[in-house]
Amino acid sequence: FKTLTLPHLKDKLNKAFEDHDFKCEILDIHSAKGDFLQSIDVAIAVSGTMGFELSLANVPHCIIYKMNPLTWYLVKNVIRVNHAHLTNIILDKCSDEKGKTYTSVRIPEFIQSGCTSDDIAQCMNYLIGCDSAFNDQLHVFDQLKKILKNDDGVTAAKRMAKIVIKRLGK
Repeated sequence: FKTLTLPHLKDKLNKAFEDHDFKCEILDIHSAKGDFLQSIDVAIAVSGTMGFELSLANVPHCIIYKMNPLTWYLVKNVIRVNHAHLTNIILDKCSDEKGKTYTSVRIPEFIQSGCTSDDIAQCMNYLIGCDSAFNDQLHVFDQLKKILKNDDGVTAAKRMAKIVIKRLGK
C-alpha cells in the first residue's frame, strides 16, 4: 500500500515498515499529494486539512484523532464546534438551495476513546464493501462543493474560512 507523510517523518516511517512482510511505499506529502489523491479509493486521515482535501478529491474516508488526555480536556472545553472534520463542520449548519439543513455527521470521526483499531477497521471495511456507504460519501462531497461553489468571485478557501469562523461564533 501507499501512504503520505510529512518530509521529516519519511525516513522514520520507512524504517518502521522495513521489517514487515508487506510493502509500504512512503510518499512525501509535498511532492506527491496531487497524484496520490487521484490514485486512492478510500483513506484514513489524521489531519483536518487532509480530510478536507480528501473530501474535495472525492475520496471516501474517516478521520482519527487521539491526543494526550490533558490536551483533549483543554481542547474540548475551548472548541465550540461539534465535529473535528472540516467537511462535517461546514455541512453541520449550512443549507442547500432548497433550504435543507445538514445536521448529521457525514464523515466518520474516531476521536479519543472512540479511536480504536476495531472501529476504524470496521469503518474501512464498510466503505470498501458497501456501495451505498461509498456513494453516500460521494454525495456528501457534492453537497460540500455546492456550498463552496465560486459564484461570486469568493474563493473556496475564503468561503470555508467564513463558514468555520461563523461556526466558531466569532
